Amino acid sequence: SQPITCETKIGETEFGFNQQTSVQCDPGTTLTSCGFQSNGGGRDGSWIDGLDCKAGNGGNEAGFGDGQGARPVARCCSVAGGSPGLDCVDKAVNGVIGDGVVADIYCDAGYTLVGCTSRGLGDSFDGCRTLTNATSGIGYCQPQAASSVYSVSGYARCCKPTDPTVTISCTYERAHDPQCPAGYIMTSCSGQNQLN
Repeated sequence: SQPITCETKIGETEFGFNQQTSVQCDPGTTLTSCGFQSNGGGRDGSWIDGLDCKAGNGGNEAGFGDGQGARPVARCCSVAGGSPGLDCVDKAVNGVIGDGVVADIYCDAGYTLVGCTSRGLGDSFDGCRTLTNATSGIGYCQPQAASSVYSVSGYARCCKPTDPTVTISCTYERAHDPQCPAGYIMTSCSGQNQLN
């Protein structure tokens, strides 16, 4: 059996302007990432708030247009023999501003990047992506802003097993339709879209 198992939980779609919606993982699993699905522009992104994976629908902000609906997408994982067996923390960067400006978020020593997400006002952000440092081989989260007016926040989800005999090894794939290599399981899926 897989040492780590994961499932996706999808919340209800929120159509109200500047409104939020959330979804939680089932008991015995840990929220490893939080993303969103949107029908178009005017979305405010996604973020983790305690046990909640939240998504925001935008609302007619300064030329960004009305939100077309947004729903949260949580990835929930557990370690074999543990309940849930993962200790996770969030690292955040706030105030990323300027079209195309990025920030790099690294996990603290002993933790592994398992999720990456971003939020902003309306279409003020291009999303985020996970990358690997070419020198150290360590993964990091990179949110990207799309506005010189509104700032963006990015969040790295960093986890470690509670059982010291279990290790987490991640690879960060970039593709139009990414697939995990054999022996790996998807803990998150983030996207980046150049808006301007």
